[in-house]
Amino acid sequence: MDILEEKLKKVIPRQLYLKDIDSILDSNLINVIVWPRRIGKSYFLYSVINHLLEKDIITPNQIFYINKEWIEFDFIQDYRDLQNYFSKFRIDTSKKFFVWLDEVQEIKWWEKFVLSLQSKYSNAIIFVTGSNSKLLASKFATLLAGRYIQKVIYPLSFKEFKYFSGISNEQKAFELYVKIWWLPKVSFLQDEDLIFEYLQWVYNTVFVKDIVEFFKIRNVSILRKIHKFLFSQMGSVISASNISNYFKSQKIKVSVDTVVDYINYSKDAFLFNEIERYDIRWKKILEVHSKIYPFDLGIRNAVVWWNFKKDIEKYLEQIVLNHLLIWWWKAYVGVLRDKEIDFIAEKGWKKIYIQVCYLLSSEKVVEREFWNLLKIRDNWPKYVISMDPIKYWNYEWINHLNIFEFLNNFESVLEI
Repeated sequence: MDILEEKLKKVIPRQLYLKDIDSILDSNLINVIVWPRRIGKSYFLYSVINHLLEKDIITPNQIFYINKEWIEFDFIQDYRDLQNYFSKFRIDTSKKFFVWLDEVQEIKWWEKFVLSLQSKYSNAIIFVTGSNSKLLASKFATLLAGRYIQKVIYPLSFKEFKYFSGISNEQKAFELYVKIWWLPKVSFLQDEDLIFEYLQWVYNTVFVKDIVEFFKIRNVSILRKIHKFLFSQMGSVISASNISNYFKSQKIKVSVDTVVDYINYSKDAFLFNEIERYDIRWKKILEVHSKIYPFDLGIRNAVVWWNFKKDIEKYLEQIVLNHLLIWWWKAYVGVLRDKEIDFIAEKGWKKIYIQVCYLLSSEKVVEREFWNLLKIRDNWPKYVISMDPIKYWNYEWINHLNIFEFLNNFESVLEI
């Protein structure tokens, strides 16, 4: 297919997500790719195809690709159309072949075709994507009946942002990363006004539209107000009752149940991450008062505007959190009696503790950041991350990292 071939030539691969791609090839499971809108999922799948072609796992005539955003595929309306079109391809099913259905929500009973392929052909490498994929996750779970695995695609890491944007100056790249951040499209736009206009458009026409249409929300104004509140309070402990009371003080009546529903809908649309709090002493997750962080800092800055000087510590927290998530760590906010640890991160059997601050500007700040970690009585690695150019070497056996050291060499500097 000429269009697909042209797309494959223009791919800038996200190597992070190709690292473990080979491990899923023989799983005979359906791969569901989950991502926020405009994150570049199509180009991720193009890079998967390129990877498979380069390693001679598949050949060009072993690719079955349907994109319901393309007019060429208007004729495919249901699973029978899929099966008929697949039959015409003359794919050699005795060898590895690649199947990708994009925007599957536009095809009636598409799951019948996918499940049929999976049960018939062990050589099928099947990827399914749709908009908004996370909003469809519950449907995937029902329709595919446990026969799939799910992969989350996150916005650009700092290293990826530098690569995509071509900015070599570390400080300049970081300032732009904090301000406009992570959607791949942003990396190719030069005018700042145009960038924020684009980000506002993405928020208004993609995120809000998805939530309103999928959940049939009537009071869009309240939804936007809740978003603005959550964006402005990023990284803060949030409860639905507190938000409801805040609106009440503003002469706006919003029930606690409505706030809970709208927050959950917005998390499902990838606008926010909810990070649970974990009691270190009693080793249990606290069921109330989680922290809410925006999924994409650029979208947040476009909605509530940004203030580097005022919010720098919150930005640094957000950046550290997202890099933990990008590398598939599960993150919690730590609670130890009356103290708070910014993040506890777990991956498999591994665990790390992280404190984030802007600058270790005084002995009092040093003690606050390091001594909180020293009160944790276990042997897992502990880190303080800041923008200080000077490093506190093993302060009481707690490691200090500069933010660039953390972002550029994530796994190696954390000794994991």
